[in-house]
Amino acid sequence: MIQFFATQHSQRTASLMVFVASSLWGLLWVPMRLTESMGVAPLWVQFWFTTMPALFLACLCLRSTLRERENWTIYLMSGMCIGMGYTLYAVGLLVGSVSKTTVLFYLTPIWSTLLGMVFLAERPSLRRWGAIAMATLGCCLVMQINPVEMRLAPVDMLGLLSGVFWGMGTVVLRRYPDIDYRNATFAQYLSGTLITAVAILFLAEEAPELLATGKAATMGAVFGILVFMSSFLMIIRIMQYMSPGRVGILMLSEALVAVISAMIFLGETLSMAQWIGVTVILTAGVVVALTDDVVAEAETS
Repeated sequence: MIQFFATQHSQRTASLMVFVASSLWGLLWVPMRLTESMGVAPLWVQFWFTTMPALFLACLCLRSTLRERENWTIYLMSGMCIGMGYTLYAVGLLVGSVSKTTVLFYLTPIWSTLLGMVFLAERPSLRRWGAIAMATLGCCLVMQINPVEMRLAPVDMLGLLSGVFWGMGTVVLRRYPDIDYRNATFAQYLSGTLITAVAILFLAEEAPELLATGKAATMGAVFGILVFMSSFLMIIRIMQYMSPGRVGILMLSEALVAVISAMIFLGETLSMAQWIGVTVILTAGVVVALTDDVVAEAETS
């Protein structure tokens, strides 16, 4: 399994892997809200969903991370950025609107592309800009948000800033593609745990009862490690050799799954405009994956 993650796949195969792995993250809100219903405050839910994977990865990666002193700065930068992005996003799913938090996070392709232009000297094609426009329009349709009249409440900043921090972290990983992706993932989960712990202390969030704590830790271990950490490892590895803007667009599959899972578990229905948005997002992902793959093959031939 580790060897499969470590292999640098073709752009087309890697694109499919990102799309599938991100789709799993579209279900993140389900176990987290279920844990919250057990009497666990949102910040404590996030704490256990990052702490359990961090402890697991510490057993595998702590020694190798400590040995790589030359990469500590890289791990710290990417870890703090993506750890902050993940924390803000997860808390936003718990305390704010799932739909609005998701759509604001998925402005990530815009931040990633702009940062990639500045720090990686990337030159996005017209197709890339078109795919970004399509993806953004699709998100607005799916989440029923009018970008012209949209107002940001304080809680909505969680979704917006999560996308900004995530975009910064992806650019760092793309800038240093030779670092160990497992150590980078460990740094991100460790950073997320520390950030959440600081927020709990700062806000004086009362700890849940012992039984609820045990349930939260178990949920964090089962879902945080087996499902979300595994897919996260896959995405982080692919970020090392794929354009951050492209990764951000393909990760829009998470928004699609979030909508569909809400239909199944919450009985929500999609309007015609929302189904059009689903189609637009899928089309944008397919276009950018196939066209960029052709370009990559042409450059190497």
